[in-house]
Amino acid sequence: MLVSDSKRFIFIHIPRTAGFSVHQALQPWVDHQNLDFRKARWEKDYPHYTAREIREIAGKETLQEYFKFAFVRNPWDRMLSRYSYLKKFNDRPHEPLNPRGYYPPGTLSFLQWLKGGEPHGVHPLDLRPQKKWLVDDSGHIGVDFVGRFETLEADFETICQKIGLSLALPHVNRSDHGHYRDYYDPEGRDIVAGIFREDIKTWSYQF
Repeated sequence: MLVSDSKRFIFIHIPRTAGFSVHQALQPWVDHQNLDFRKARWEKDYPHYTAREIREIAGKETLQEYFKFAFVRNPWDRMLSRYSYLKKFNDRPHEPLNPRGYYPPGTLSFLQWLKGGEPHGVHPLDLRPQKKWLVDDSGHIGVDFVGRFETLEADFETICQKIGLSLALPHVNRSDHGHYRDYYDPEGRDIVAGIFREDIKTWSYQF
């Protein structure tokens, strides 16, 4: 999550959607003084708050008045990216990566991890549809702009135009893997299709 009072924007950071690149580009315009992070449900600096959680922290008026945006990603690609990111921490297989209880996959292959392999298969929060980060109490998307990872630079330029900035987008926190289709079998493909059917329908994603 990023909130800027000077530029009047809120960025909702969905995991594995190039959010850290967006964070780095926009960080100089972020203001924290008007947010009471002690009201946050989890640790102070956790970056992945939903729109509803941000409303609790920043207030309903701020959420309504500021330009709100997020990025989404093809669910099959995003799940592979999450696995590849967690593998970077395989040198500490029994140590949680944060208070929410994420663990590295250890010796699990991608498909084993995805299908719930033991001891550290996919974390329940990684099974949250991206749309759930963005909806209001009525179930409607409550942000002003949803960019796509697949058109990241063009959509980030659109956001910059909206908030009155001219910025280059850095590329940080990349995961290292090939094309996502090469990592799936039919069962794995169908697992993702079932869990993220809302995202697939909302943004017309295909395998």
